[in-house]
Amino acid sequence: NKCDCVCLYSDLENYFNLILVKVVFYYYKKRTNIYFFKKRCYNLNKNKSSYLKEGEKYRLIDLVYGLLLRSGNDAAYAISIITSGSTSLFVDRMNNRAKSIGMINTYFSNPCGLDIYDNGNISTAYDMALLMKECLKNEIFQDIIKTKKHVIGSHVYINKNKLVNNYEHILGSKTGYTFKAKRTLVSAAKKDDQYLIMVTLNCSNDYNFHIDTYDRYFNTYSYIIFLKEGINYIDEYYFVAPYVVGLRLKKEIAKCGIKKYVLNTDTRILTISFIDENGNEYHLKKYPNITLT
Repeated sequence: NKCDCVCLYSDLENYFNLILVKVVFYYYKKRTNIYFFKKRCYNLNKNKSSYLKEGEKYRLIDLVYGLLLRSGNDAAYAISIITSGSTSLFVDRMNNRAKSIGMINTYFSNPCGLDIYDNGNISTAYDMALLMKECLKNEIFQDIIKTKKHVIGSHVYINKNKLVNNYEHILGSKTGYTFKAKRTLVSAAKKDDQYLIMVTLNCSNDYNFHIDTYDRYFNTYSYIIFLKEGINYIDEYYFVAPYVVGLRLKKEIAKCGIKKYVLNTDTRILTISFIDENGNEYHLKKYPNITLT
């Protein structure tokens, strides 16, 4: 429930790298262009966890690997200057992009999330879940976030994220830590037809908590798909759905039953439900804007 989210006044460190990557791919398509790492990027941030060196050449895509696999704050500042000319303009773009996807309780002050040089950033667990959902729409982001190893010249970036390395259903995960925010973790997982996103803030046992919660959920619920994204043919009609339309039910209910589609030809409204073996009917709580053709 987004109303239950408490606004966290702190940075969430490289947690915010997720939206940085989204902005990079949204505003700047030349991922393979080569750039020199300049002194003005180097001096902006003393936490150089991507080990970038002045005068070295990097592709933009390699900087993004350093950003996500190594939580590279130096890479974050380098990307901001390469793509926007200044960190302030880049931060403005981050904030605009955040608002455009519904992150109304989020405000960014810098590209990397650290609170050493300014007052840090503000966000909520719900907003971070929205961010992860948006980022997962990008196939390049999906590939990078689950990469276990990436080599850039003399640099070898190893993904030390325990979820990526040890949980078979994980789609991607990003860690973060500062003294104010403590441990933060956002992750996404998929099993069968179920996609889940989880966010924990200030959780000392976050890896185990995410795995245990995912397993408990996957073992308890099934996801019944009624309409796939795009065109769906039902009898002589076809419907266009903006996304996959389904219903999540407990496994003991979903194991036996029928899907029910009722079309009101006057209002052109499609009603969807599931009827179990005992005759109990379960309706969707939220309907997308389905186009009847």
